[in-house]
Amino acid sequence: MDIITLLTRKTMYVFIKNLILDILSPSLCLLCKNYPPDLDKEMHICTSCLKNIPWNSCFFCVVCERRLPELSSRCRSHSQVTLCSAAPYNYAPIKNLIWELKFRNTKVAAKTLAKILFTYTERVLLKELHSIDFIIPIPLHYKREKERGYNQSELISRYFIDLLSLQVLQPIFDTASLTRVKYTEPQTEKNRDARLINLHDAFEVRNGTALHDKCVLLIDDVYTSGATMRAAAYTLKKHKVKRIICLTLAQA
Repeated sequence: MDIITLLTRKTMYVFIKNLILDILSPSLCLLCKNYPPDLDKEMHICTSCLKNIPWNSCFFCVVCERRLPELSSRCRSHSQVTLCSAAPYNYAPIKNLIWELKFRNTKVAAKTLAKILFTYTERVLLKELHSIDFIIPIPLHYKREKERGYNQSELISRYFIDLLSLQVLQPIFDTASLTRVKYTEPQTEKNRDARLINLHDAFEVRNGTALHDKCVLLIDDVYTSGATMRAAAYTLKKHKVKRIICLTLAQA
């Protein structure tokens, strides 16, 4: 049996296997919960749902949350931290999917959320991504990560990096430099001031010299009060990071 015959049989086997799986357990779009013909089966999202997302068209200052028309805009001359959020948090399909990932152990949702994040960056950030040196997901305290079983921001970031590699963009994926050293109570029931106090000195940088004069893309799932992002960005800036772009799926 020659190699061409073997390859042909293997290809046919994979095709039949996938066909049977599609019949017995068809792929579902995790946003609309349907089985549309335009579904990206790998990322579990359909083209229609991607088109219907109410994408944010502006950026935000992390310090005062003022809207900024361009990524290069500054409301403070010394500020080198800008927030980019893909969509409003009150958009139910994304909000619900984030909750499924964080609190219902639906890990496959990380793929879909990464696709949404990547589609957003293609729209507004693709040129800027060429200047990114490091991609850092917001870390969880090791106790919280043990409780949940994973860090949702890291899962999303890993799939996001895979999609970036298709654009021949390969910044360093760094989960070691920024650590969460303070175990904090859940933020969901706290007001803005309480969240800021809760996260004081929550983060620490290790091997900070590697980040000197570098551009960092800091990724989290949701920007609510901004306390987490500000605390992490402030810690990174103390170690002379040149610029920080904060990227989230949604902004409350």
